[in-house]
Amino acid sequence: MKKIATLGSGLSFLIGVPILLLVFRLTVSRALRLIVDSAQLRDSAQVIFGIAVLVLWFAWLWGATAVTIDVFRTWGNRRSLAITSISHRASLLFVVALWSVLFAQRATTASAEQVDTHLIEVKNSELEVVTSSFNPIPMALATSALLIAAIIGRVEYLKLRQLRGASTWQRVQPLSRRSQFALGNLMTRESLQNVKPVQLAILQLQARECSPKVAIVEPNGETRTLLESPQAAGPVLAYVPLGLTGGSVVLIALHRGSCLDIVADNIALAESASRHVIAAAQLLAVDGSCPANIVRDADSAIEPNAVTIRILQQSQSNERLELTENGWMLFPTCTPLSVFGMSIEESTEIEELLEDVKQPLTPVVESTPYVINEWSICVRLLGPVGVQTKEGNDIQFEKSKALELLAWISTHRERPTRVAARTALWEMNVQDATFNNIVSDLRRGLSRSAKDNSEILLRTFSDNLSLLDTVITDADILERAVHQAHQEMNEEAADSLRQALIYVRDLPFAGTRYLWPDTEGITSRLVLTAITAAILLAEHCLERADIDGVFWATGQGLKVLRGHEELIALRMRAFAARGDFAGIESEWSSYERTVRRDRHFGSILSPSLREVHQGLIA
Repeated sequence: MKKIATLGSGLSFLIGVPILLLVFRLTVSRALRLIVDSAQLRDSAQVIFGIAVLVLWFAWLWGATAVTIDVFRTWGNRRSLAITSISHRASLLFVVALWSVLFAQRATTASAEQVDTHLIEVKNSELEVVTSSFNPIPMALATSALLIAAIIGRVEYLKLRQLRGASTWQRVQPLSRRSQFALGNLMTRESLQNVKPVQLAILQLQARECSPKVAIVEPNGETRTLLESPQAAGPVLAYVPLGLTGGSVVLIALHRGSCLDIVADNIALAESASRHVIAAAQLLAVDGSCPANIVRDADSAIEPNAVTIRILQQSQSNERLELTENGWMLFPTCTPLSVFGMSIEESTEIEELLEDVKQPLTPVVESTPYVINEWSICVRLLGPVGVQTKEGNDIQFEKSKALELLAWISTHRERPTRVAARTALWEMNVQDATFNNIVSDLRRGLSRSAKDNSEILLRTFSDNLSLLDTVITDADILERAVHQAHQEMNEEAADSLRQALIYVRDLPFAGTRYLWPDTEGITSRLVLTAITAAILLAEHCLERADIDGVFWATGQGLKVLRGHEELIALRMRAFAARGDFAGIESEWSSYERTVRRDRHFGSILSPSLREVHQGLIA
């Protein structure tokens, strides 16, 4: 009987584990895909879950092989010693325990991939919910593509608002390590999600004469109206994403005086959903602001000029998001959905990031720029990234990552290590062979440009990636010219500035999706350097009545940052020096149009620049 019991338990494990894994659709390929996707989104819970599934499959394969061997040994050789090996495999109980823990805890992790959609049948204009398996736990911030895009947009707005008011000899304070990590994480998630069609659909909804109260936006941008807004609702302050249904985003319009109840017996779940709603309302507001209040009392008064979010355990309000026994439901449309949420840690992280970006500019601490000797290769950073020889010939690489690696090395000469490069260029671990192939491609491309085919990216027996001094960047040339002008502004310094500004073509790293220049503050530093050079040269030309020189220098500076206040002021002063008052008005009108159509400016005109304009025309 012991033999039969031992073999029976082994066979139960042999058959039961794969059946349950396949019932839950936890195949090896899906587990691998889950690990890769979750690693890109930095969802550690999902990565651990995928690894646990692989471990369970491996343990089953090991156990199945052992049981099969023991079956043959037991029935092929009847001696009692033949099956003693089974008793030593009691460690299979650990696998069974892991199995039970895995499936018991599986429901506590919420992600967009785990959400099963409802089958909705339309009959007699009523929505009948046929099945319901929506997760009651609000999804993590990583699944809310609209809010992620809005956070990144606000960071860009705050950065550029600082830069457009910057003067010479100022610099942006670098973000803290925690904020750099948070911003890099958000930018990685945004790059994996195509949110443009949904954003365009929201703009179209806002442009309607009668905007809907509740709408569904498909991934391709098509919209369906579920509920029209009341005629007395007023203009829409913001369209807020509440969650997903069938892979589509459910939006609700918030108006002044509107009230949305978030109802759940577990207040912590309602709090998570409310944090997402409030953050989305603030960051997705049409005019840049959406006053919102959070209350936890059903008897609290609703402010007529603000949006009220009530967190309750019970509510009979017509507009409510409620956690029912079948999952989250939006009333009065009875729309089942998987709700977006935001944890306290995520909320704190985003608040710290936005506060970190608001740090005031600080004076530049004068330092010796990178020494430029005789050079043969220039890495172009002040615009689209590229590489050219001194003769103007472009250098091409087979792999796009080779160009990014060269840009990174040339801006990190103080510590160009392989580990740091891999961390900056890849958000996840990259195989050694892949990285070595990119380094080899970079080395070959640079060597082909050398007349004697000598190596420019040196081979070292250390972790360093060392470039010869013959490789420089256009930013090095610009910084050197600014440093020279800072020492003494004369004709020689002005000529150096003029030659350096020729390299400015657009915003630094334009057209790339590199994450590290923004998170490390390199883009902002190069923008300020270009603006400083343009201001110094324009002021020098204005003092010498070289009006054309003023326009050329300021034009180069405006390539990196449209609407910069001091550059616009210099252009208006140049027109005034000519007595061209129509030119002053034209420049001011151009500035107004730039500010109003550029979302980064928030449609706010500079008071100081307005004073300059009025003083010149007076």
